[in-house]
Order: sequence, then structure tokens, then C-alpha cells
Amino acid sequence: MAHVSGNTPWVDSPAGQVITAARLEALEAPFDQHRASRYGAVTRTRGPECRAEFAGTFPLTSAMGDVLAQGGWTASLDTDAKFVPGSTGVPAYYEIPLGGLWDIGVYMPTVNLPINTTFAAKLLLGGTNVGANSIASDTRTCLTGGGMDTVLHAFRWDCAPAVGARVYTAVWTNAASITVGTYNTGIKSRFYARYMGPA
Repeated sequence: MAHVSGNTPWVDSPAGQVITAARLEALEAPFDQHRASRYGAVTRTRGPECRAEFAGTFPLTSAMGDVLAQGGWTASLDTDAKFVPGSTGVPAYYEIPLGGLWDIGVYMPTVNLPINTTFAAKLLLGGTNVGANSIASDTRTCLTGGGMDTVLHAFRWDCAPAVGARVYTAVWTNAASITVGTYNTGIKSRFYARYMGPA
């Protein structure tokens, strides 16, 4: 019978004989290769991925300097159990479980950025030094009015971190005081990391 693909009908290989195990292995190999490429291993049913949220709010002031995410974070998805929520004084982080290309990002909302002040968020890879380890950032400056609501999105796509590298997030402001956390519309502080395939 004809096939949708236009391929000619299958025949015994070799002709007149039952198909061999080697032939079956050759037919199945591309599916294995695709799964290994897409998910990181033949035995996986999805690639590594993490989503973590901070449900509450916290104050941020200029006197605090760069503040790493710590405590209060909960992973809603963590396929490889690599998210560490941290605690007071101990930074939260995600440890890369598989080498390859990753999409990594963080959303950080605030609801009351004063006029002529700035709010910034960063992604850090391999350490907690904001200068040396930053791989992505996003900033907003309120130029008029004051009390600006905004959501930062610091992200890095097609990043190729090493296995075991740790990803941290940090925020900063030069305002006297702002509130970071759940936005008026319910948007939460949120971290994500998705394995996209081999580098």
C-alpha cells in the first residue's frame, strides 16, 4: 500500500526473509537519538526544567545594596530536584543538572517605585558576585509621577552552563524603600530554567 510520506511500500530485508534485529535497531535509533537530544537521555520523558515562585513580598532599600534571593521560594516544578530555596542569609539557587543549552530567567515585580529611582534584577552564574558572575539583567527607572508598578524580566537564552553550575538571582534599588513581590495583577517573583538541547 502507498504511504502518506510518498515512500514506496516496505519489503522484506533481505528480500524474502524476516526483517533482522539489526534492521529494527537501525529503524529505532533515530527515535533514541531525538529523545537524547531533546530530553538529555534516552530514558527521560522530558528535559530538565525548574520553576520556582516567591509568593510574598519583602522590603528593598538602597542601604541594603545587592540582595540575593533567599528563603520563601517554593519550586512548583523541579524535574531533577536541583532547586535549593535558601533561608535567611543563605541564598537560593538552582544547580544545573545537565550540560547543554538553557533558557534561564527571573521575574521581579514591584508596586511602588518612586520618581527618579531605579529597580534592577540580575541573574548570576557560578557565584554570588554581582559584578563578576552576572549573565543577565533588567532595570526600570521611574521618570515621572512616582509610585510606578513594574515587572522586571532578567533572562538569558541559549546559555551553556557547565554541569553543577549554580544560578542565583539578585535585586537592587537606589530608592529609600520599595516593596518587591506580588504585583497588583497577581504576578509573582518567579524563577525559571529550561533545558533546550545540546550545545
